[in-house]
Amino acid sequence: MRSMTGSTGLQPIDLAIFERKKMKYLLLLLSTFFFACSGPDSNNANEEKSAMEEPEIIFAFYGDTISTDGTNAMADVAQMVSETGTVNAKIEGTITSCCQKKGCWMKMDVAGYDEPIRVTFKDYGFFVPLNSASNWAVVEGKAYLDTTSVETLRHYAEDAGKTEEEILAIDQPEVTISFEAYGVAIKESEVSTEG
Repeated sequence: MRSMTGSTGLQPIDLAIFERKKMKYLLLLLSTFFFACSGPDSNNANEEKSAMEEPEIIFAFYGDTISTDGTNAMADVAQMVSETGTVNAKIEGTITSCCQKKGCWMKMDVAGYDEPIRVTFKDYGFFVPLNSASNWAVVEGKAYLDTTSVETLRHYAEDAGKTEEEILAIDQPEVTISFEAYGVAIKESEVSTEG
């Protein structure tokens, strides 16, 4: 190899060493770029995408439009009703049946209570669809201790489409917690929010 030190003061360059160093720097640069691109921002993008994929619940509102958040535990509602006779509350559950003539009342299974809650609508001012049974709902209004007469129980049984034999078998009044709703939200469907 010929020396290039002459008058310029430069040292000889071994091209093989130069190429290896160049490759190391290139690899270092690429790996830094790769890790920078896959940092926390891309994780946030994955979280945002995951959140966007959660289905949106669509509600139909009857009576006053109410919020579907912040429901009360039925055990707490039942305790307050037993102490005070009435309490304003918001409860949620599955509709088990409703009036098959107009939709002027419904019964709901509510977690924390052994029997279905009868829900009527404030001032007979609105009704729910006749096919509401099996849907999830949120109701807001007044829970109260109620004694339902035999005559009214038979009327409810007739509205629910019970047989004459079942209607006549009702011979005792019923003391339960009832609910007068001023607003009802019934879950209609879930819609994917995927873009």
